[in-house]
Amino acid sequence: MIETIKNLTKRDIIIGIIFLILGIPASMYASHLYSKDKKPVYAVKKEPSIIFDKDNSSSSIKLLFKDSIIVDKNVYVTNLVIWDDGGKGIDKEDIRKPFKISVSDSSKFLDYKIIKQRSEAANFRLIPRGKDLLIEWDYFDGNYAFEVQLMYAGNNETSVIVDGEIDSNVMIVREDKTESITSLLFSLFCCIPIFIINNRLDSFIDKKTKSNLLINILLHLIRLTVLILIGFIVLYYVSNYMDAFVI
Repeated sequence: MIETIKNLTKRDIIIGIIFLILGIPASMYASHLYSKDKKPVYAVKKEPSIIFDKDNSSSSIKLLFKDSIIVDKNVYVTNLVIWDDGGKGIDKEDIRKPFKISVSDSSKFLDYKIIKQRSEAANFRLIPRGKDLLIEWDYFDGNYAFEVQLMYAGNNETSVIVDGEIDSNVMIVREDKTESITSLLFSLFCCIPIFIINNRLDSFIDKKTKSNLLINILLHLIRLTVLILIGFIVLYYVSNYMDAFVI
């Protein structure tokens, strides 16, 4: 494999760059055509971290909620990112079950705020309803996203739950960061042997089809198509990963 890489000629590198230049916009366009659905998802950007430990704090220190209610549990803070991973916007008429954020057991939110959103026109907002936080917006277009910071009283088993459903029985689901990274790395790793095979095919095609220009062009077009598809797969995972953590 190392020897093959060393033997790459200037022509091979130029062809690779041309394929890359042609493949990226084609892949992005294919990805745009592919993502014509509505896909609400969320990801945990910052895992819950404890900011007040009731068992390890001085007895002379009391934490008050709304200036009067003593907080008798640990306090945690976490950040979530919520976005539409599809190419179509989510309209209010699409909602079958309201989007909301809640905490398990007897825990409760102490504070919450939207710290960032991709478009101010979206006007995402959180509306308290009992123990839940309803998610509302003016516009929720494809790839619109917002990041929310949540502070809640609970314990290390308390979980933050994001719920909601739109038409066609599409539920809001969690996008796992680890799975995204694994898929991305796997896709990039697969490109290495494919690039080497592509280099071998290039030499083979030119050697075997010197006398037939039409077949030579046809086989090179097939190679280009394969590289574009590979670029589409890689960009698909890259875009999924980046959407979750870049607003």
